[in-house]
Amino acid sequence: MATLADLHDAGVTHGDLMLEHVIAGDHRPILCGLASAGPTTPERVAAERAALADLVADLAAGDPLLSETVADLRNPAVSLRAVARRLDTR
Repeated sequence: MATLADLHDAGVTHGDLMLEHVIAGDHRPILCGLASAGPTTPERVAAERAALADLVADLAAGDPLLSETVADLRNPAVSLRAVARRLDTR
């Protein structure tokens, strides 16, 4: 999530966020598949947050923190950076 927040801060959206574009790294997931990347627009950011919420929901399986994360991702008032920070402190 921090990587996605970094992209958004740089004015870029991933454009095709799906499980196939997330690789398990040593300590955190690695985001790849940036062929569809483009400039941030409110619509693209909203779509990306929804896609990320769907990915996390698939992983949540009873984990209260991940369930809360899904709710936060679906709430545009909660910044992606804040969600990433909370997960990093887990």
